[in-house]
Amino acid sequence: MDKTCLKLDAKRKIHKNIFRFFLVGALPFFTIILLALADFYFIRALEKSGFLIENFVSLYDKVIYLIISAILIVISFLLTEFVGLYSQMYFWGTVNGKHKITFSQYLSYVAVKVIRFLLSVSWSVVYYFPCIAVSGLLIYCYRYENYGFNVNLTLFVSAVILFIIGSIFQFVTMKRYSFCTFLLFTQKERNPLKIIAKSIELSENHCVEYAFYSLSFVGWVASCVFVVPIVYVIPYVTMCRWTYFCNMNKKEVVNEKPIIFYIQKREV
Repeated sequence: MDKTCLKLDAKRKIHKNIFRFFLVGALPFFTIILLALADFYFIRALEKSGFLIENFVSLYDKVIYLIISAILIVISFLLTEFVGLYSQMYFWGTVNGKHKITFSQYLSYVAVKVIRFLLSVSWSVVYYFPCIAVSGLLIYCYRYENYGFNVNLTLFVSAVILFIIGSIFQFVTMKRYSFCTFLLFTQKERNPLKIIAKSIELSENHCVEYAFYSLSFVGWVASCVFVVPIVYVIPYVTMCRWTYFCNMNKKEVVNEKPIIFYIQKREV
C-alpha cells in the first residue's frame, strides 16, 4: 500500500473545494465551542434569575443545577456526535459517492464512541500504571526519605521513560478501533460491540502501519500553530484517513496463471 499515492489521491479530491471541506471538517469543533458557550451562559442566566430558588426549596437548588447541567451536557454530546457523523459521512461520500445517514447508524455511532472512550480509559490505566507507581514512589522518597539526588533523578527519568512507552502503546492500541466508523458506513452491522470486534479484526497486522501513517501528519498538525494552515490541514488529513480506509478495504486481485494446455478427460 503506497502511502504517497494515497496522499496524492486525497489532495486531488479536495483540490478545488478546500474551503468547503474545511467548513465540513471543522464543523464538529465549531459545534463543541458553540454548545459549550451556550450551556455555560444558560446556566449563568438561570442562576442570576433566581428562578429555581424561587420555585423550589433552596436546599436542593445545587442538586437541581447539577441535574440541569447534566441534561445539557448529554444533549450537547448527542448534537455534537450527530454533526461529527455527518462530517465523516461527507468525506466518505466524496470517496464513494454516498451521503446518507440513518437513525440506526447514528445510535450505533454514539454507542461505539462511548464504548471506545471507556476502552481508552481502561487501556490508559494499564499502560500508565507503571509510570504512576514510579511517580508516587518518587514523591514519597522526595518528601519523606533522604535517598539523595541520584536516586530521585533515577526515579524521575524512569517515570518519564515509562510515560513515553505507555503513550506509544496507548497510541498504537487505540488504532484498533479506528475502523469502526468505516465499518458502520460499509456494513449493515449495527451492534456496537460487534462493530468494535470487526474493527479489531480488520486492523490486525495494520495497527503499527496505521499508527506510522497517522504520525506522518505531525508536521502538518504542528503547522496549525500559525492558524492559517488549519484551512488546508483539516480537510487534507481527514481525506487521507478515508482514502487509507477505502484502500485497505479493496480486495487484492489474484492474477491466475494462464492455461496453456487443456486436456479434457474422455468418457469411457
